[in-house]
Amino acid sequence: MLLDGLPFELVDGDAGNIPMKWIDGILTELHYLIQSNSRVKVISVIGIENSGKSTLLNAMFGTSFAVNKGMCTRGAFMQLITVSKYVSRDLGCDCIMILDTEGLKAHKMVQNDHSHERDLEVASLAVALSDITVVSISKGCSVENDFLRMVLNALTRVKIVDKKPLCHFVQVHMTGMSVSEGMKNEKALLEQITVIIQREKARKLSDVVEFDPSTWNWYLPYVWKGTLPMASYSTAYSETAQALKSRLLKDLKKCPARGDLLDFAKRIESFWKSL
Repeated sequence: MLLDGLPFELVDGDAGNIPMKWIDGILTELHYLIQSNSRVKVISVIGIENSGKSTLLNAMFGTSFAVNKGMCTRGAFMQLITVSKYVSRDLGCDCIMILDTEGLKAHKMVQNDHSHERDLEVASLAVALSDITVVSISKGCSVENDFLRMVLNALTRVKIVDKKPLCHFVQVHMTGMSVSEGMKNEKALLEQITVIIQREKARKLSDVVEFDPSTWNWYLPYVWKGTLPMASYSTAYSETAQALKSRLLKDLKKCPARGDLLDFAKRIESFWKSL
């Protein structure tokens, strides 16, 4: 099913746990099914609830993560993308694992069921496992509304594995923004991030994550053009998603080679125990 392009549940969204024997068995069998050619690199997405993370992954990579209005991902899912031999030499891997995670919720939405801590664990696991992390932030995100702080908290938690993820920040539902407005918005976002990072005992964003100053921040238009249910997909959304995908693949080439799927299973177990 993984080879046919279907998503696979990594973290049980109800139990908030990883069935390691099951995951290890599946990844081991998959490793041998593709004749041990299973060097893998990982791209993950974390961010705010209902910020279109699954939709963005589907648009960029042709994945089939569940998407529906009012529906949110529970736990974490992964989908395997195999690449041709020619491309594998260029990327330094035989397959790409795409991780889609549960959205982080505001404190006011969290009940006394420890779901807030569980969300942070899932997001932190995705960051720890990935070579590149896409951080999705909704329009109007600020220091006051907790979301950005929670996302950055997930990023800083991977210091336990001595790793700085390569990150791209995507602000969603951004339309009709001029160049000057975009520069002003980017500066404001960086200032907000810096304030929060300093609370985590780091001086600047580069102390926590790796990023390219020229490509770290993206503005993603609204996915629909017009009024639902008769609306069509936005061309601007598709073009931005394609540009981001091209950037991610270029960055993936620069990422150091990782192990195969057997090693990936061991990393999952190690990071989950650490968290």
